[in-house]
Amino acid sequence: FAQAVTYVWLGQAFLALLPWLADPDIAQMVASGNIAYERLRPLDTYFFWYARAMAWMIARAVPRALMMFAFACVIVPVLGMGDWRLRLPATPESAVLFVGAMTVTVLLSSAIVMFVNLGCVITLSERGVNSLIVPFILVLSGNIVPLPFFPNWMQPILFAQPFAGLVDIPYRIYFGGLTGWIAFAGIAQMLAWTIVLGFVGHRALRAAMDRLQVQGG
Repeated sequence: FAQAVTYVWLGQAFLALLPWLADPDIAQMVASGNIAYERLRPLDTYFFWYARAMAWMIARAVPRALMMFAFACVIVPVLGMGDWRLRLPATPESAVLFVGAMTVTVLLSSAIVMFVNLGCVITLSERGVNSLIVPFILVLSGNIVPLPFFPNWMQPILFAQPFAGLVDIPYRIYFGGLTGWIAFAGIAQMLAWTIVLGFVGHRALRAAMDRLQVQGG
């Protein structure tokens, strides 16, 4: 019960880190045609947008997380509902690993956002890609149903896929569900997916921007 309560509080605290929307500014640039100006910047478009995605998510997530932690760790026990409070990490090791895991989660989530942005550029609208990505994020990350609740035969597949690094792996590290080399393996896997998605996304965005056509005047 304590782990379930902690899992829910963490899910609410870091909800803004889930990559289920294209960058609204990029979507607006696609709709208006101002995306053409992105080709004039003396910067790599992918890494520029990647930095935007990171800043966009962190700016929304940090204030929400701080207020949620203050409420769940302090106010809830004061109100006499100690069983429903957000508990601290299981061990100091878990706390350190959780910080590292959440750092990689931001990197991984930003890489996934870049694929959503890419879909927005290719389809000329953010509505379709936003609608398609949300079910994958909610189910495969463990946001709605924790991944350990799925059948045992699915566990290796669910643990290995990239969306597990958004919710399941870091949260289970927090309350001690993943420890030792398994926790390190989870973080390493998240980092590997970040690198793979970044490499593929970079090449795909470059190809899309090379074929970009802007009409109007």
